[in-house]
Amino acid sequence: MTEAERDDLIDLYVEGTLPEALHSFAEAFLASHPESAAEAAALQRTAQRLQALTPDKPDDWFVERTLDRLLREHSAAQDCQTEQIFHTR
Repeated sequence: MTEAERDDLIDLYVEGTLPEALHSFAEAFLASHPESAAEAAALQRTAQRLQALTPDKPDDWFVERTLDRLLREHSAAQDCQTEQIFHTR
């Protein structure tokens, strides 16, 4: 197995997206390669910590404020385009 294949295997295993057919192979590989097992465990801990820091859904005030700003910017851009069209002809 190449280093790239090993990295892909570990990534898919940690993400939980490894095809079922390869799951037992990955577990056997990790059991016989302690360095790779330690890397996979560290990646799992890191992923869990990141998930704990990231809210599942942004706060409503943030969504409203962001949408309001985007609408204002879009409206200003349209006004600018309209002004350019009528003043350049």
